[in-house]
Amino acid sequence: MKYKFPILTLCLFSVFFLLVSPLKIHAQSEEAQTEETASEESSQSGEMLYTGYAVNPSKVVTVASDQVIDKDFYVAAADVVEIYGTVNGDVYAIAGQIIVGGTINGDLLAVAGTAILSGEVTEDARIIAGQITIDGKVGKNLTAAGGNIEITNGSVLSKGVLLAGGNISLMAPAAGDVSIAAGNAIVSSQVGGDLVTYTGSLRVSPDSTVAGNLVYNKDADVSIDNKAVISGTIIKREPLEKLKDVKAVSMQEISKSLAKAKRDMMLIGFLPILIVGLIIIKLFPKYVGDVNNQIQKGLLSSVLTGFAGLILTPIAALILFMTLVGIPIAGILLFAYVLLLYLARVYVAYWAGGFISKTFKRNFGNATRFVLGLVLLYVIYMIPILGSLVIFAVLIIGMGSAILVCFSYIKAGRARQE
Repeated sequence: MKYKFPILTLCLFSVFFLLVSPLKIHAQSEEAQTEETASEESSQSGEMLYTGYAVNPSKVVTVASDQVIDKDFYVAAADVVEIYGTVNGDVYAIAGQIIVGGTINGDLLAVAGTAILSGEVTEDARIIAGQITIDGKVGKNLTAAGGNIEITNGSVLSKGVLLAGGNISLMAPAAGDVSIAAGNAIVSSQVGGDLVTYTGSLRVSPDSTVAGNLVYNKDADVSIDNKAVISGTIIKREPLEKLKDVKAVSMQEISKSLAKAKRDMMLIGFLPILIVGLIIIKLFPKYVGDVNNQIQKGLLSSVLTGFAGLILTPIAALILFMTLVGIPIAGILLFAYVLLLYLARVYVAYWAGGFISKTFKRNFGNATRFVLGLVLLYVIYMIPILGSLVIFAVLIIGMGSAILVCFSYIKAGRARQE
């Protein structure tokens, strides 16, 4: 039994979820009433509507314990999201803090600073947060990535589990396979399948049982209590640089290990670029719009400029480093180079979101448009060969269009001075 729900599943779910659910965003900041029956009144008052449910994206959004929502529930941005009632649909939320103490009869996709799940999610739960606490029930697969992840012994994990973080504590029984990538991991659980870990340190408590194999990296600091029951085989996996010397490891296993590492890195890297992109779009909407127009109207020039910048900038910096006078300039140049490469995904994701918007004839807001485009890019990134080509294309297109827009601003400024 293999693990079947990496970030590709998360991204595919996100694209489908956002596209099939109607979204209308207005710009005013009035107080919103979080009542299901308020859709028509809220649309006139300038609040954010999602399938008839009104929320204020800058305040606390609460689904009360006696409230039932028979539709998908979406919050694009909020300080706090609290779900104590029942949602008969999927929940997609981005907030500073997300608390699920009620019941979600569908999937949960949450991005937050702090996430607490003490209620029930009947389908898949996918959570990205700095601090994650699970003390509830997940009906299907659980995917979580964060700085600290704690899954208490009161939790019920009905299928597979994928965890990636700095510190992970798994105390709850899991019916399926469990995969953990962490700096430090503590397992005190009954695992119904394989337990596969990539950690700096691993502790397996005496009351733990693993129905399948226990796999860990050989260079990890591992402590497996003698009373722990491992029904399968304990496999010490060599570090990647030594895999070529281990005859028992096939090329297929190496490929799977590398693919899993790529998926984990994608999952961990998704949240930072999501947050940075939303901030950039919020603070500099005109600039992002101008870069988008440059990609649309001058794609070839953007590609050529980006390719030239990608190759020539490091060479120019190296030449400047050879001269004492040019060292500060080289440092600034390299900083700008790295910044442009990092933000390239933001610009191309925004453009891709616009393409999705036109294709499906939906009038998405800037933030939703960016999220859609970013998720689409991450889906494509996971496709072998094509993903690598798209990553390269994103870098040169985003970088080139940003450079051209900056040059146009400089030219316009000089023209005004003259």
